Amino acid sequence: MRKVKADCSDSTGREEMHGAFWRDQALHDIMPAWLAHGINPASERFYTGLSRDWKPIGTTDQYPTMLGRHLFSLSAAYLLSGEERYLRLAKTTASYLIEHGWDHEFGG
Repeated sequence: MRKVKADCSDSTGREEMHGAFWRDQALHDIMPAWLAHGINPASERFYTGLSRDWKPIGTTDQYPTMLGRHLFSLSAAYLLSGEERYLRLAKTTASYLIEHGWDHEFGG
């Protein structure tokens, strides 16, 4: 993971107190790793379980809470970067979540 250096021009001197730190960490450290290792190329959905060295483990079931977290992360990455790849994956994830995660019996 690369070390992000944000502008710390206020009196705190702590880079983690600045939005630029979190934006850069998300766009340069977190999201690229997930896109490179966390997506099943056959389905374009995230693996359910990954080992510490990014190898798929366990079940391949998709859970609404997990999909919701990925949808949030992809949406935030798109809003922070404007990169269409995040928007495309967010739309794919949302469609899958609505199609497979909706409770038709109880309406939610």
